[in-house]
Amino acid sequence: AASTLPRAMALLSLALSLGLRESGIVATSKRVTVAIRGVGLSLTVPLARRGPLRPTEEYVAALVEEANRRFVANEFKSRRLYVMVETELFVPTTAADDSGGMQKSV
Repeated sequence: AASTLPRAMALLSLALSLGLRESGIVATSKRVTVAIRGVGLSLTVPLARRGPLRPTEEYVAALVEEANRRFVANEFKSRRLYVMVETELFVPTTAADDSGGMQKSV
């Protein structure tokens, strides 16, 4: 959740800039939520339909390899988002502040 709509918009803009195109904002009278989602690296493959497994073991092995490659790419994208949120949306605070040196701005 974001504390304000402008802060939610800043987070959404950041997510969209990183290629997370399926992201959006849900605003109600009680809260503002930013949903961050990307399916560009998802993998959907039918393997069987009303019957036994159809692909060869080599094909399944290739699918597993591709799924693992996409998993790593998604992990990289998640880490980039984390770093960008930390560097772009958090601001340093004074030493007297008890927030550990960072203050949330989202």
